[in-house]
Amino acid sequence: MIPPDVNVNFDLGATLGLSDKAEPLRSVRQFQKGDLFMLTIIQALLVIIGVVRFFVIAHFIMSWLIRFEVLNVRQQFVGQVWYTLERVLDPIYGPVRRMMPNMGGIDLAPVIVLVGLEILRIFLINNIGAFV
Repeated sequence: MIPPDVNVNFDLGATLGLSDKAEPLRSVRQFQKGDLFMLTIIQALLVIIGVVRFFVIAHFIMSWLIRFEVLNVRQQFVGQVWYTLERVLDPIYGPVRRMMPNMGGIDLAPVIVLVGLEILRIFLINNIGAFV
């Protein structure tokens, strides 16, 4: 717990030395309705990006474990998880696979999707400052 007599600066720019003077964070009452709405949308998009990233990484790891016969798709649970991930990620992988040349059995679609998600996440985080 922070003692009441300690002045805490929550300005990240001032902490990193990026701004000349430290401004305290605006209270919730000073935000306009549009700003709060945009913050909510950006936060929801960041959550969705995090969930999709988790699914892509899980699918990527499972594909290697299945290929090296550590996991078997004939097991009921593994099969259900695998086919669910296939159905969820196929609409995302499909356009990426169509744009890429045939790599001879190497599927780079998950890597490209992860890079695209990371670029989108960075773009959203960098632009969230316009609404704070």
